[in-house]
Amino acid sequence: MMTDEDCNKRAKAVNIVLSLRDQKSEIQSQIRKFYVPQINFDESDWDELINWNTAVITEPPLTLYLSDEEIKAVTDAPLAVATYPNHTQSVEHCLKVISDASKAVYGYDARDGFIRAINSSRAVKPRFDSKRQFAPLIEQSE
Repeated sequence: MMTDEDCNKRAKAVNIVLSLRDQKSEIQSQIRKFYVPQINFDESDWDELINWNTAVITEPPLTLYLSDEEIKAVTDAPLAVATYPNHTQSVEHCLKVISDASKAVYGYDARDGFIRAINSSRAVKPRFDSKRQFAPLIEQSE
């Protein structure tokens, strides 16, 4: 809602986030658990699909490190989220390592050790950003 073009929706989102900060409930001090809200499909606008008064909501992770003044500024201009990478190549690499670890070993400690071993191994190997950097190594071996 904070990224919406509609000023009223942004103001509503700012009020919700600021009220959540004022409450400082037990839910916010623990690990966030996802609750599926009841959806009202009869509403005409997307921001009214859930009942904000009865839904269990926590502050979005994107706004946790913003000050109150920065959040209040969202009422004037939409929050720019393009600067926050959420689907990058490094995320893909991490998902692959975690998936490989889950296939290879069982248990939290074993997965952790597997991932740490892979990261240690990769830190020792040379890293090439382009094929041009790789070519001198081939010439030296010939």
